[in-house]
Amino acid sequence: MVSTRRSRILILTAVTFVVCFLIFAYPRSQSPVSKFNPEIDEKTRLEPEFQAPGTNGNGAKSGDLSSSPGSAVKVVGGSSDGQDLSNEPGETFDAAKEYKLILRQAPIMIFSKSYCPHSKFVKDLLLTEYQINPKPFVVELDLHPHGAELQAHIGEVTGRRTVPNVHVMGQSRGGGDEFRELHQQNTLAETMEKWGGDKKISVKRLSTN
Repeated sequence: MVSTRRSRILILTAVTFVVCFLIFAYPRSQSPVSKFNPEIDEKTRLEPEFQAPGTNGNGAKSGDLSSSPGSAVKVVGGSSDGQDLSNEPGETFDAAKEYKLILRQAPIMIFSKSYCPHSKFVKDLLLTEYQINPKPFVVELDLHPHGAELQAHIGEVTGRRTVPNVHVMGQSRGGGDEFRELHQQNTLAETMEKWGGDKKISVKRLSTN
């Protein structure tokens, strides 16, 4: 009887030891980590610092981001939360306010549409064939929750109602035709740096081919 009881005690002790070993040997499983998302990474890393002349100093929530080869481009529109920069919950959209807040994001703005071939040309040109610092801020108007209203306001302010519409230091400087011509004349980098004025914009052409 005593021998059987001792055997049971030894077995229970061994089982308890094994269970404790398994619990402490393997850490508790953590919630699954999603695959690396460059948009989220860039959103945390890049904060708006530029304030164009004539704009206010109100803080703004960063928009979504997308990346192009050799660059990190901030993009407003198509965000997972469907937010624009200026609106608070329940607030009526104000295109003028949104436009000013967007201009604060960077000295060089590219108002674009994701499906537009002329916009694609300008983005490819400025983001892959030139090294620009600070990097341009791209706004895809077709993805912005109030893109039509914003585009209409930009058209009234700048006189350019089509995309692409490239702004340098808060001023519209043209679209695809204008930037294609500057590029072909090999004066785009020099011209953009002049447009930058006191705000030092570095523009370097990566290839002369």
